[in-house]
Amino acid sequence: MKRKKWTHDDSVEWLDKIRSEYNHLVVRYGKSPRLKSAFEDRYYEALRKRLDLPTFFKAEWEVAHAYNEVEEFKKTVKVKQKEKEPPKKKKPTKPFVERVLDELRSRIVKYPRIHIHEESSEDMERLYGAITQFDKEYWSELDNVFRDYYPIRQFRPTSKVETMLVNLSSPSDGSLPRNLDKYVNMLNNDNISLSIITKEHKRCILEASFFFHEVRNFIYEFQNDQNLEETDSLKVKKVLTFVEQVLDDFRLKDLKPV
Repeated sequence: MKRKKWTHDDSVEWLDKIRSEYNHLVVRYGKSPRLKSAFEDRYYEALRKRLDLPTFFKAEWEVAHAYNEVEEFKKTVKVKQKEKEPPKKKKPTKPFVERVLDELRSRIVKYPRIHIHEESSEDMERLYGAITQFDKEYWSELDNVFRDYYPIRQFRPTSKVETMLVNLSSPSDGSLPRNLDKYVNMLNNDNISLSIITKEHKRCILEASFFFHEVRNFIYEFQNDQNLEETDSLKVKKVLTFVEQVLDDFRLKDLKPV
């Protein structure tokens, strides 16, 4: 079935819903207004990047709504604890948010972690570690396969990825990827607002996500080549498996170029 064409009214409706969720967090639960301003920054960034708005709004609403549910649950627990006598000692269970974070962490811990900054998140450090792992363990073999089928460099479908990889992977000297320079400089500057840093953090994540989507897309197309030898096909599938695993583990499947 064809998806209904997205309209300005649809955007207004979703914006009202999401803003309402953040207003609720601020007014009812005393959360920082920065949560709402950070969403606004992500929204304008999505417009600038021309991301898929239905997917973007759905993901943003789910996050904000889940945040409200967690806060309501915590408030309900506090009320019940005041009404009842202290419960018997038992093994403490982690809050919902912590359990979610633990589940996410368990999926990405297998990727190498590069130290970016004391204040940078583990998911970003491991995501860029995954790019560096791709560069060291998969890129050379993949590029060699394409060299056989595309002898002329400028005609190779890997040329764009190669350019992206130069900016996103850690150089052999162990320094940080070039794409992170601006982000690190912002973290080292106390005069930069949190909303601006959040916007740059989002950009770094998007660039990494777009890279893996770019690799996956040209591999999909290349697999349909009838002249592809079986040994080369196996090599390409090996790379594809790694790329799709990264997109799945870091939940980046919907963060793709439009």
